[in-house]
Amino acid sequence: MKHGKLMLFMLILLTLGLNSCRKDADNFVGSYNARDSWVLQGQSSYHDYSFTITASATDDSKVLLNGLGDMQGVAVEAIVSDKNLTIPQQTVFYDGANISLSGSGSITGVDLTISYSFQLSTIVLNVNCSATRL
Repeated sequence: MKHGKLMLFMLILLTLGLNSCRKDADNFVGSYNARDSWVLQGQSSYHDYSFTITASATDDSKVLLNGLGDMQGVAVEAIVSDKNLTIPQQTVFYDGANISLSGSGSITGVDLTISYSFQLSTIVLNVNCSATRL
């Protein structure tokens, strides 16, 4: 009987230990349906698309937003902490142009919101992305 209680106690500790090792990236990893919205020259616009978030292979505190802004083939790096993400200032190459972007966001359940600034030459868009994990 004593041995059984010890095994149960060890199993509980192991379970708690494994749960505490969960990476913050796991909160975000998945496929999303998204809607980006913005205002340009007084006109409101939006665009619907899909993108994925994958964990960085080299850093547990980072994820890659693959196809954010419908830039297919482009991976935008973000730093995650609990249920928040930060897109540090970075430049990506897409469709023959250098695009600078930065932003931040958070996830609640399957709902992800990201606000990011997107700059192409002299055009700057402040984009609000609402996405749902599939």
